[in-house]
Amino acid sequence: MGCMDEVKVRKNTFGQVAIAALLGLLAALGTNSASAAYSYKMTVAIAMPKGSAGASLATTQPTSTKFTPCTAGKPDAVTFTVSYDAGKVAGTDLKDVYVILRSPSSVFYPDGILYTLTKNTLGGGITFTGRANAAALTAAKATDIYLKVADNPGVGSITDTLLASFISVDGVVTGTWQLIGIIADSATVNFDDPNTWAAWDIATVVFSQPWTGATVRQCL
Repeated sequence: MGCMDEVKVRKNTFGQVAIAALLGLLAALGTNSASAAYSYKMTVAIAMPKGSAGASLATTQPTSTKFTPCTAGKPDAVTFTVSYDAGKVAGTDLKDVYVILRSPSSVFYPDGILYTLTKNTLGGGITFTGRANAAALTAAKATDIYLKVADNPGVGSITDTLLASFISVDGVVTGTWQLIGIIADSATVNFDDPNTWAAWDIATVVFSQPWTGATVRQCL
Protein backbone atom coordinates (compact mmCIF):
# COMPACT_ATOMS: atom_id res chain seq x y z
CA MET A 1 0.00 0.00 0.00
CA GLY A 2 1.35 3.39 -0.95
CA CYS A 3 1.70 6.35 1.35
CA MET A 4 -1.27 8.11 -0.22
CA ASP A 5 -3.46 5.05 0.19
CA GLU A 6 -2.47 4.72 3.84
CA VAL A 7 -3.36 8.36 4.47
CA LYS A 8 -6.77 7.83 2.87
CA VAL A 9 -7.47 4.81 5.06
CA ARG A 10 -6.50 6.71 8.19
CA LYS A 11 -8.72 9.64 7.20
CA ASN A 12 -11.66 7.35 6.51
CA THR A 13 -11.15 5.52 9.80
CA PHE A 14 -10.94 8.79 11.73
CA GLY A 15 -14.05 10.09 10.01
CA GLN A 16 -16.00 6.94 10.84
CA VAL A 17 -14.95 7.10 14.48
CA ALA A 18 -15.89 10.78 14.72
CA ILE A 19 -19.32 10.19 13.15
CA ALA A 20 -19.96 7.21 15.42
CA ALA A 21 -19.04 9.29 18.48
CA LEU A 22 -21.31 12.14 17.33
CA LEU A 23 -24.23 9.78 16.76
CA GLY A 24 -23.70 8.26 20.18
CA LEU A 25 -23.71 11.68 21.80
CA LEU A 26 -26.90 12.70 19.99
CA ALA A 27 -28.57 9.46 21.02
CA ALA A 28 -27.58 10.00 24.66
CA LEU A 29 -28.88 13.56 24.59
CA GLY A 30 -32.14 12.39 23.08
CA THR A 31 -32.54 9.74 25.77
CA ASN A 32 -31.81 12.21 28.58
CA SER A 33 -34.22 14.76 27.12
CA ALA A 34 -37.02 12.22 26.79
CA SER A 35 -36.55 10.91 30.33
CA ALA A 36 -36.22 14.32 32.01
CA ALA A 37 -39.16 15.08 34.31
CA TYR A 38 -41.27 18.13 33.45
CA SER A 39 -40.84 21.03 35.86
CA TYR A 40 -44.38 21.72 37.06
CA LYS A 41 -44.96 24.95 38.98
CA MET A 42 -47.78 26.32 41.13
CA THR A 43 -47.81 29.66 42.94
CA VAL A 44 -50.82 30.96 44.87
CA ALA A 45 -50.96 34.58 46.05
CA ILE A 46 -53.36 36.72 48.09
CA ALA A 47 -53.12 40.50 48.01
CA MET A 48 -55.07 43.38 49.49
CA PRO A 49 -56.16 45.83 46.77
CA LYS A 50 -55.27 49.50 47.11
CA GLY A 51 -57.80 51.40 49.21
CA SER A 52 -59.12 48.30 51.01
CA ALA A 53 -59.09 47.89 54.79
CA GLY A 54 -56.24 45.39 54.64
CA ALA A 55 -53.98 47.47 52.40
CA SER A 56 -52.68 49.66 55.22
CA LEU A 57 -52.65 48.15 58.70
CA ALA A 58 -51.67 49.35 62.16
CA THR A 59 -48.35 48.10 63.55
CA THR A 60 -50.26 46.14 66.19
CA GLN A 61 -52.05 44.03 63.59
CA PRO A 62 -50.74 40.84 61.89
CA THR A 63 -47.81 41.20 59.50
CA SER A 64 -46.80 37.56 58.95
CA THR A 65 -49.94 36.76 56.96
CA LYS A 66 -52.51 38.64 54.93
CA PHE A 67 -55.15 40.22 57.12
CA THR A 68 -58.22 42.45 56.88
CA PRO A 69 -59.90 43.80 60.05
CA CYS A 70 -63.55 43.42 58.99
CA THR A 71 -64.67 46.60 60.72
CA ALA A 72 -67.00 49.32 59.49
CA GLY A 73 -65.31 51.93 57.31
CA LYS A 74 -63.07 50.90 54.45
CA PRO A 75 -64.25 47.90 52.42
CA ASP A 76 -62.69 44.51 53.11
CA ALA A 77 -61.49 43.00 49.84
CA VAL A 78 -58.89 40.56 48.51
CA THR A 79 -57.24 39.63 45.24
CA PHE A 80 -56.65 35.93 44.55
CA THR A 81 -54.03 34.97 41.96
CA VAL A 82 -52.82 31.58 40.75
CA SER A 83 -49.76 31.19 38.51
CA TYR A 84 -49.03 27.72 37.22
CA ASP A 85 -47.30 25.60 34.61
CA ALA A 86 -49.18 22.34 34.18
CA GLY A 87 -47.33 21.11 31.10
CA LYS A 88 -47.36 21.70 27.36
CA VAL A 89 -48.03 18.48 25.43
CA ALA A 90 -51.26 16.49 25.73
CA GLY A 91 -50.61 12.80 26.31
CA THR A 92 -47.05 13.52 27.43
CA ASP A 93 -46.76 16.03 30.28
CA LEU A 94 -50.05 17.98 30.56
CA LYS A 95 -51.81 17.58 33.92
CA ASP A 96 -54.99 18.93 35.53
CA VAL A 97 -55.15 22.01 37.75
CA TYR A 98 -57.19 22.16 40.96
CA VAL A 99 -57.97 25.32 42.95
CA ILE A 100 -59.54 24.94 46.39
CA LEU A 101 -60.71 27.53 48.91
CA ARG A 102 -60.75 26.32 52.50
CA SER A 103 -63.23 28.04 54.81
CA PRO A 104 -62.78 28.17 58.61
CA SER A 105 -66.21 26.87 59.55
CA SER A 106 -68.25 23.91 58.32
CA VAL A 107 -71.03 25.01 60.68
CA PHE A 108 -71.46 28.37 59.00
CA TYR A 109 -71.14 26.76 55.57
CA PRO A 110 -73.00 23.45 56.01
CA ASP A 111 -72.39 22.23 52.43
CA GLY A 112 -68.67 21.87 53.08
CA ILE A 113 -65.47 23.35 54.46
CA LEU A 114 -63.58 22.91 51.16
CA TYR A 115 -64.70 24.69 48.01
CA THR A 116 -63.40 23.67 44.60
CA LEU A 117 -63.29 26.32 41.87
CA THR A 118 -64.16 25.25 38.33
CA LYS A 119 -63.72 27.33 35.19
CA ASN A 120 -66.66 27.54 32.83
CA THR A 121 -67.05 28.60 29.22
CA LEU A 122 -67.43 32.25 28.19
CA GLY A 123 -70.07 33.96 30.29
CA GLY A 124 -70.24 31.14 32.81
CA GLY A 125 -67.84 32.53 35.42
CA ILE A 126 -66.43 30.23 38.11
CA THR A 127 -68.42 27.56 39.92
CA PHE A 128 -67.87 26.91 43.65
CA THR A 129 -68.65 23.39 44.86
CA GLY A 130 -68.60 22.51 48.56
CA ARG A 131 -66.87 19.32 49.72
CA ALA A 132 -66.74 18.06 53.30
CA ASN A 133 -63.19 16.68 53.43
CA ALA A 134 -60.24 15.27 51.48
CA ALA A 135 -62.06 12.01 50.79
CA ALA A 136 -64.94 13.92 49.23
CA LEU A 137 -62.47 15.89 47.12
CA THR A 138 -60.89 12.68 45.84
CA ALA A 139 -64.30 11.23 45.02
CA ALA A 140 -65.00 14.28 42.85
CA LYS A 141 -61.52 14.47 41.27
CA ALA A 142 -62.88 13.96 37.75
CA THR A 143 -65.38 16.83 37.93
CA ASP A 144 -64.02 19.45 40.36
CA ILE A 145 -61.13 20.50 38.10
CA TYR A 146 -60.23 24.18 37.72
CA LEU A 147 -58.46 23.66 34.37
CA LYS A 148 -58.76 20.30 32.66
CA VAL A 149 -56.05 18.90 30.40
CA ALA A 150 -58.48 19.11 27.47
CA ASP A 151 -58.95 22.86 28.04
CA ASN A 152 -55.28 23.71 28.55
CA PRO A 153 -53.85 25.40 25.41
CA GLY A 154 -50.41 24.00 26.24
CA VAL A 155 -48.62 27.33 26.51
CA GLY A 156 -46.81 26.42 29.72
CA SER A 157 -46.90 29.23 32.28
CA ILE A 158 -50.36 30.77 32.94
CA THR A 159 -51.46 33.43 35.45
CA ASP A 160 -55.11 33.87 36.45
CA THR A 161 -56.61 36.53 38.69
CA LEU A 162 -59.62 34.81 40.21
CA LEU A 163 -63.01 36.49 40.54
CA ALA A 164 -62.02 39.74 38.76
CA SER A 165 -59.35 42.19 39.97
CA PHE A 166 -60.62 41.89 43.54
CA ILE A 167 -63.58 40.55 45.48
CA SER A 168 -65.35 42.01 48.51
CA VAL A 169 -65.41 39.81 51.60
CA ASP A 170 -67.97 41.86 53.53
CA GLY A 171 -70.52 39.39 54.84
CA VAL A 172 -68.06 36.47 54.69
CA VAL A 173 -67.46 34.41 57.84
CA THR A 174 -64.54 35.54 60.00
CA GLY A 175 -61.51 33.35 60.66
CA THR A 176 -58.58 31.89 58.73
CA TRP A 177 -59.09 31.12 55.06
CA GLN A 178 -56.70 29.32 52.72
CA LEU A 179 -56.37 29.20 48.95
CA ILE A 180 -54.74 26.03 47.60
CA GLY A 181 -53.52 25.27 44.09
CA ILE A 182 -52.63 21.72 43.02
CA ILE A 183 -51.33 20.26 39.76
CA ALA A 184 -52.05 16.54 39.42
CA ASP A 185 -53.25 13.76 37.16
CA SER A 186 -57.01 13.45 37.68
CA ALA A 187 -56.78 9.70 37.09
CA THR A 188 -54.43 9.09 40.01
CA VAL A 189 -54.70 12.08 42.36
CA ASN A 190 -55.47 11.44 46.02
CA PHE A 191 -56.17 14.59 48.05
CA ASP A 192 -55.10 12.75 51.18
CA ASP A 193 -51.65 12.03 49.69
CA PRO A 194 -49.48 14.97 48.54
CA ASN A 195 -47.12 12.47 46.90
CA THR A 196 -49.70 12.21 44.11
CA TRP A 197 -49.45 15.97 43.40
CA ALA A 198 -46.99 17.18 40.76
CA ALA A 199 -46.80 20.66 42.36
CA TRP A 200 -48.81 22.69 44.85
CA ASP A 201 -48.92 25.90 46.87
CA ILE A 202 -51.02 27.48 49.59
CA ALA A 203 -51.73 31.03 50.74
CA THR A 204 -53.48 32.16 53.93
CA VAL A 205 -55.62 35.17 54.78
CA VAL A 206 -57.28 36.09 58.08
CA PHE A 207 -60.60 37.90 58.25
CA SER A 208 -61.01 39.79 61.57
CA GLN A 209 -59.54 37.08 63.85
CA PRO A 210 -57.84 33.65 63.65
CA TRP A 211 -61.11 31.76 64.23
CA THR A 212 -64.81 32.22 63.62
CA GLY A 213 -66.10 34.36 66.46
CA ALA A 214 -68.97 33.46 68.76
CA THR A 215 -70.58 36.85 68.24
CA VAL A 216 -68.61 38.56 65.46
CA ARG A 217 -69.05 35.93 62.79
CA GLN A 218 -68.99 38.00 59.62
CA CYS A 219 -66.95 40.77 58.05
CA LEU A 220 -68.83 44.06 58.29
